[in-house]
Amino acid sequence: MSLFTLQKRIVVLGVVLACGFLPSGAHAQGKPGNVIVYLDPMTTANVGGTVNLSPNGQATNFEVTLNPGQPTDDPDEYKVRVVQGSCSTPGRVVEDLDNVTANGKAKVEDGKVRLSDVRGGNHVIQVAGKHEVVACGMIPAK
Repeated sequence: MSLFTLQKRIVVLGVVLACGFLPSGAHAQGKPGNVIVYLDPMTTANVGGTVNLSPNGQATNFEVTLNPGQPTDDPDEYKVRVVQGSCSTPGRVVEDLDNVTANGKAKVEDGKVRLSDVRGGNHVIQVAGKHEVVACGMIPAK
């Protein structure tokens, strides 16, 4: 085996190992000031997705994208909301957003909360079905 091939394998192994250590619910930033929340599935339905939060003056714009988990001909409609607390210990609902299907998108402009107010590390975005929360993601602290 050549030295070049060995180096390539080491680099690939390093990338694979590094990706394995990323925390669940990791967050990223897109445009300056925006925050992306990754929605982790909470049930066997495996519904997940992302929410892009962007500041809009005294308000926040929310762009929700849900991915279907289990295939279905008639995807359920889910309620998306901002909640105080954590995914494991949710508190009161701060804001209800538009309903969205599991294979769709929703965009809410001029939400009632300021992005800076929900970036303290103690707010989550929940996706709730008829009887339970099916996905959740922590809004990252500043």
